[in-house]
Amino acid sequence: MWIKLDENNKVQQAINYTPNPELLIGFIEVDTSDEVVGKIYDANLSEFLDGGMTEAEVRQKRNDLLSSTDWWASSDLTMTQAQIDYRQSLRDITDQSGFPNVTWPTKPE
Repeated sequence: MWIKLDENNKVQQAINYTPNPELLIGFIEVDTSDEVVGKIYDANLSEFLDGGMTEAEVRQKRNDLLSSTDWWASSDLTMTQAQIDYRQSLRDITDQSGFPNVTWPTKPE
């Protein structure tokens, strides 16, 4: 995804495909599938902030992230400790103090 920010780091425009490079002047590429227009981009965290996610949004994102790694747990594969820890951290996300303002675990490679 490509985004264009205003002077306050609020997302003005988002493009979900890679257009002609000449059209990308002033845009930055980010890895997200969330709806981002109007949200604030914090370049240090590479996250979009809009005053925080709701509990339901955090749970949905957690469920999506778990689903995207379900294949790691296939019976013919052995998960690495990093993969096991990542999935457990996602399951425990609602136990973090300050929930629903959480720190997301980093997905192992």
